[in-house]
Amino acid sequence: MRKFITFIFIASVLLLIGSHVEASESSTDLGLAVGQTLNETESYKQTTVIQQFETAAPDTTRDTVMANLSYASIEDFSGKIIEKTNDASQKQAESILQVETENQQTAYKQDDQDWRQSLTNDSFLGQLQVLSLDQISDLLTFLDATGEWKGSLTDQTLTFQGADENLTNLLNQVVSDPYNAGANHAVSITVDRQSKTITAIDWQVTGTSRIDNQAITTDLSVKLTSK
Repeated sequence: MRKFITFIFIASVLLLIGSHVEASESSTDLGLAVGQTLNETESYKQTTVIQQFETAAPDTTRDTVMANLSYASIEDFSGKIIEKTNDASQKQAESILQVETENQQTAYKQDDQDWRQSLTNDSFLGQLQVLSLDQISDLLTFLDATGEWKGSLTDQTLTFQGADENLTNLLNQVVSDPYNAGANHAVSITVDRQSKTITAIDWQVTGTSRIDNQAITTDLSVKLTSK
């Protein structure tokens, strides 16, 4: 009886080890598959929220960005972005941009102004994306090489925590208050394992502002949905 129990215990341990090794070996394959799906994405919806606030006083918000984008092609997309900026006295300034592009015609509306026509739309797309698909691809590639995959057979989460200048440089491209070197990052990318698509990105950064050297925190959230 004791030998039988011992055999069952050893078999269970070997099974767990085998499962762990399989998950570890498949993580790179999963990352490559997700990256390929991302590169082949043609139409999608993206919601992005960024908040920057003083670490010692979380109620002291410096900048808030809220953006929505519905994208079918470079000639067919629409969206809205709102940015609220607070100065040192917490006096708030708000800017709003709305864009409608259809049949190679682009119309945009800034704040309370009338709708206007534009001959180009590339710059508008970049503003509505905030964090572009190319930048998301760069983030995925970095995390897949240095982070850790966790989760179930349906949903997987790729996480990384620590300081890295590549991540700081990437984040500084999309925030209004950039960071000095040495910022600490806690990033997670949630993936639907069956469709190999990214569904969410959560990214928190702490460090000092390049503008005034004050300690600031950034919370960035992205939701992606394939159309």
